[in-house]
Amino acid sequence: MAFDIARKLLRGVIEQLAENDPLTGADNRPHTDPVMSAIPHFLSAVDAFCLARGISEARASTLILNGGSRIGAIRSGASDIGTRRLAEAMQWLSDHWPENAAWPTDVTRPAISAPDEAAA
Repeated sequence: MAFDIARKLLRGVIEQLAENDPLTGADNRPHTDPVMSAIPHFLSAVDAFCLARGISEARASTLILNGGSRIGAIRSGASDIGTRRLAEAMQWLSDHWPENAAWPTDVTRPAISAPDEAAA
């Protein structure tokens, strides 16, 4: 009986250590990086934008990120994009989306900016 109690206590300690750093108490459970999961959505929106506008990915990259190779580098994993820049890029796409094109259904669309904000 004492062995069973000790085993249960030890199991609880091990489970807690797996979830929290023993020194800092930080959560160690696996999580999804919101930026990393947002990049495929961004690329999906870029693909739909290029198709709707009849432009190349390099042209879209120039328009959205001021660099013709940026989106290709992000797509290949050779480059990354920060949270703020990703949000700005998604906002740009939303503000400049062709009226006759459907926004990708699996991607959350940012609200369109006021006309004076979209011109920036």
